[in-house]
This record gives sequence, structure tokens and C-alpha cells, in this order.
Amino acid sequence: WELFDLSNRSDLSERNIEIANDCRIGDNVKIGNGAKILKGCIIGNNVTIGNNVRIHDEVKIFENISIGNYSSINIRSIICNDVHIGHGSNISHSTWISKGSRIGNKVSVGFFSEIGEKAKIGDNTTIGSHAVIGNGAIIPENTKVKCLVFPGTDHVVSYWGEDKIQIGCKSATIEEWIQTYEQVGIENRYTPVQIKEYKEYIDIIARYHFKQYAVLRFKTEVEFIEEYG
Repeated sequence: WELFDLSNRSDLSERNIEIANDCRIGDNVKIGNGAKILKGCIIGNNVTIGNNVRIHDEVKIFENISIGNYSSINIRSIICNDVHIGHGSNISHSTWISKGSRIGNKVSVGFFSEIGEKAKIGDNTTIGSHAVIGNGAIIPENTKVKCLVFPGTDHVVSYWGEDKIQIGCKSATIEEWIQTYEQVGIENRYTPVQIKEYKEYIDIIARYHFKQYAVLRFKTEVEFIEEYG
């Protein structure tokens, strides 16, 4: 890294760096060659932006953050404190990445998604749009995550966009979990606090699933009416 003056347009041009005039950039920010920071962005203190990174309109990047070479942060996304994003990753628009998260290399995060605090996303992982990754979740490399993942006290809770919830190694329908969660918890020697915790995860997924189903059904009905009226 070489020091240069961000206000010196000739310095920026030599390094093929583009920074929109209305961007706000904090102290001790390192910007690699070929980086593009588009209009309305806010970059906090102690941020490292790698070579050929693209930061699109109205992105907010807080403090103590590193973004690897050839990564892209799309419009209106928010990157909170102490986040690391690896090389060649793509964060789609309107995504929230919470503090302390670690995003690996060549990770794709869909739009309107939320990555929880201190979550760890492995290399070459794909996170779907509107996904929610819970606080402290660990997603292994080469994984495709469609919707919701929560790191339960003893077992990971996951929902993949169908009428199924997997808790640890056990998979069942949402309705089956609602009916049997307490008995399953007792059989697995969960404490009352843990049983309540897993019930909250099941409730969150159920609300999400049936909301998505209602939207899908509405869209299908509209398309049917438009076509067959």
C-alpha cells in the first residue's frame, strides 16, 4: 500500500480509482488500484478496500472492515463494524452484514438478506435472496443456503424454502415440529430454556414460510386471472 491524496485526481487516475464527489471517507482508509466507489457512499475509519473492488451507490461501510480484491458491494447495503469480506465475493443490494461477521472468498449473498453478528460464511458459498443467517451461525464452504439458519444452543436450525425444518439431524414438517417440539426436546434432554429457544426458532420459520407461501399463491392467482380472466 502506498500513501496518496484522495483529493488529488491525478493520483486517483494513475491508480484507476474512481470515487464519486459526494462520498464521505474516514481516516486510515486504504484503497486498492482499480477500485470504484460510487455516489452517496459512506466509508468509516480503518477500512481496507482491495484492488478492483466495486462499491455501488449509497453503501454504508462502518469501521475496522476489510474487503478483498475483486469483491462487489451493491447498492444500499450496510456493512457493520469488524467485518471481513474475502476476495471475489458479491454482496447483493440492500443486504445487512452485522458486526464481527466473516465472509469467505467467492461468496455470493442475495439481495435483502441479513447476516447475523459473528456469523462465519465459508468460501464458495451461495446465500439466497431474503435469507436470514442467525448470530454466530457457521456455514461451511461450498454450501447453498436458500433461506434461514439459526445456531441453536445444541443443534443448528435450518429451513431451505420448503415445508421442512431441520434441527440437528432430525427433519420434519413445520406442523410436525409445532406439535412435537416439546416431546423431542425432552427426549434429547433439553432444558426448559432450550426448549423455549427452539420453539422461538420454529415460530420464526413458520411465520416466514406461510408469509412466503401467501405471496407466491397471490402472484399465481394474479397471473392466472391475467391469462384466463
